Amino acid sequence: MTHRFSIIASALLLCAAAASGSDGPAVSASHVWIRTAPAGVQVLSGFLTLENLTDKPLHIVSVTSPDFASVAIGSSAVADQPQKPSEPATVKLKPHQPVVLKPDTDHLLLLQPHKRLFDGDMVTLIFNFSDGSSLDLLVPVRSQSPQN
Repeated sequence: MTHRFSIIASALLLCAAAASGSDGPAVSASHVWIRTAPAGVQVLSGFLTLENLTDKPLHIVSVTSPDFASVAIGSSAVADQPQKPSEPATVKLKPHQPVVLKPDTDHLLLLQPHKRLFDGDMVTLIFNFSDGSSLDLLVPVRSQSPQN
């Protein structure tokens, strides 16, 4: 079942990337997932790898989702000092180099979900980049990393 779910999610990611522009996508995404959270938690974490497929530097202008009040990029608390969310534009994508947003480092902060999300649910994330391109992703909610 998990393997079939991974194949479906990968196919949806490819369809989203193909639809983002006639010259092909500017950015690809892989290893995309959102961690489940207990009831009442108002900030979920999202993880992925982005790769700039162009020959020019890009940055993330914004990340939005119809499933959350807002999306920011932040890092985990270190020594009981919570980190403030940063503007997405601080995430720079060098040409042909992956940028990994992962646990214990910079990652997506998905604020105020519109409903409780469970393992296996899918949510939409929309990335907008400095070249005017966008990438719409259908992202699985999981209790564990896809590598586990």
